[in-house]
Amino acid sequence: MVGAQLADIISEYDHWIIFALLGYLGINMIREAYHKDADDDICLFMDWKEMLMLALATSIDALAIGITLAFLSVDVLWASGIIGIITFGISLVGIYLGHQLAKLLRGRAEIIGGIVLVLIGTKILLQHLGII
Repeated sequence: MVGAQLADIISEYDHWIIFALLGYLGINMIREAYHKDADDDICLFMDWKEMLMLALATSIDALAIGITLAFLSVDVLWASGIIGIITFGISLVGIYLGHQLAKLLRGRAEIIGGIVLVLIGTKILLQHLGII
């Protein structure tokens, strides 16, 4: 009962939240890429504000999935384990490929990544508004 009400509330605003978070992160990545010196090494760490934004976006996504799983007759422990294992594996591959692309593209990788985040956020917003 509460889950269904919460899902309705979240579904009204989730696309705006995702758009704002991805837009903020993407624009921040692009801005930082232009303010780096040519001699700077590749940064492997995130600012605490960026980490907070990513955590918030992930939490909203996890909440939506958790509510969905509650309505299905699914063994939540098994589903969570499979999701965790797959997410871990994909994250490892993503980190490795990200480091390789960062070495190859240098400063352009952050610009491209920022543009991709802004485009993903825009696509989600436009889909939820029914424009595309």
